[in-house]
Amino acid sequence: HVYSYRILLLEVFTGRKSTDE
Repeated sequence: HVYSYRILLLEVFTGRKSTDE
């Protein structure tokens, strides 16, 4: 499922960015 993959990637990216900052 590309849709699920995209959402998961976005969530991980946001979470990582928040943690990085």
